[in-house]
Amino acid sequence: MKTITIKNVAKSYAGKTLFAGAHFSVTTSDRLAIIGENGAGKSTLLKIIAGLDEADDGQIINDRLSIAYIAQDFAGDTSLTIKDYLAHMKATPKAHELLKGFGIIQLSEIEKTTLASLSGGQQRVVEIAAVLSAGPMFLCIDEPENHLDIKVRAILTELLHNYWGAVLFVSHDNYLVNRIANKIALVDDERVIITTGLSYEAFLAQRDIHRHRAVDNYQTEAKHITKLMKIVAELKRQTTLSDAKAKTYQMKKRQLADRQAALGERPQAEAVVAKLKTETVDQKQGKLIVSLHDVAYGHDSATVLLKQVTLDIRFGQKICLIGRNGAGKSSLLGLLLGETKSQVGEVRQGSAVKVSSFNQHDSLIPGETPREHLATLGIKEVEARKMLAGLLFTPSEIEMVTSRLSGGQKQRLRFALMFYARPDFIVLDEPTNNLDPTTWQLFVDLVNDFTGTVLIVTHDRSFIEALAEPIIWVMSKKTVKVWWREVSEAVDSL
Repeated sequence: MKTITIKNVAKSYAGKTLFAGAHFSVTTSDRLAIIGENGAGKSTLLKIIAGLDEADDGQIINDRLSIAYIAQDFAGDTSLTIKDYLAHMKATPKAHELLKGFGIIQLSEIEKTTLASLSGGQQRVVEIAAVLSAGPMFLCIDEPENHLDIKVRAILTELLHNYWGAVLFVSHDNYLVNRIANKIALVDDERVIITTGLSYEAFLAQRDIHRHRAVDNYQTEAKHITKLMKIVAELKRQTTLSDAKAKTYQMKKRQLADRQAALGERPQAEAVVAKLKTETVDQKQGKLIVSLHDVAYGHDSATVLLKQVTLDIRFGQKICLIGRNGAGKSSLLGLLLGETKSQVGEVRQGSAVKVSSFNQHDSLIPGETPREHLATLGIKEVEARKMLAGLLFTPSEIEMVTSRLSGGQKQRLRFALMFYARPDFIVLDEPTNNLDPTTWQLFVDLVNDFTGTVLIVTHDRSFIEALAEPIIWVMSKKTVKVWWREVSEAVDSL
């Protein structure tokens, strides 16, 4: 069995240590998920293993094995046709079979279709099909779920689960990690922690057990050090009276210094969790938010995206909208928000409904701090600092302009601004894309605790399953159906 060995590897970036002493191995039977917060060094670790980046210290032993790497975003020559790109990548005929299986590329069009004319998801499956067709021994893929809809994610998940060789991947998708991985690498606090044979949830539970054990060991050692300090103090006193204890005093003093240095900082008993307590929205149970009756919509008479759509949204509902890319989800949101008009049917908006919407583009003001953003909602400085501390902002980060914040910090701030404003109806377009684990869990908690109405477009199966009693809307065949069965069955129906 072929093996890649990562031996005491260390890497720093811009003066910050990402990880040090990383020591583990990956064989051709492994499915290694690399997880952690944004900025922890997950992608860097994957690139080092793939041979695309160099470690500052340590060694990668791969014995010239067949290793392929797929980045987060497509970086190929988009002027090429699909056929020419596959030839450039030395793809085998199996690439055509894989493309057909994904169901979003027409094989009859590959000779004349350029990569530039494709969506991000289509470009991604072309690259994945090309790489997988060659069958590398070690497949390294950074965020395989990027740009893919919920159906294509499910197809790719099964391909990676059944892949003949090793799969090493960075992912924010809990379902994908649970379905594929038999080994997890957590990049956290300048370390790489390896666990084998556990689900994502079981891994986190085991991590908490280890953290509690580390706290117990720390407290026990701290008590021993306290006793030793008293002994050293007494020996020091005795040496002032006689030299007989001087040698013992120096020995115990050195022991104390060594044990104090080895003790380090007190470990955390629990994982750091971001929390935000939002205001309760005025209860309006049963109130109509918006309704559609026999609605049809298209860009023109030749392009019909929606037809015969009849549904309504009531106060307090949590709705998840799923569908293939290009199915018309954004058009439906435009109709619900009153931003576009239907050609046929009736769209009726509820009266005096306060609406807030969230898209994938950063809407924060770059030159303002998180505290200043919260001040626009009338939140006083003391309360703002308390809220931001709950969102894991340090005192210095609270006064840092948002252009300097990490991606996870920006998302947590955007969620706080939206939910704390107490709208009746929140519409979110793919809010879980690229969320680190902390921010993902914060968002789940916010939606579950929110007393108003939420409509979420998502491709994240784990997120839907984490919500309490969500209503699933399935967009397929130019209409929308309310789905009351399992999420997996909803995905299969697309």
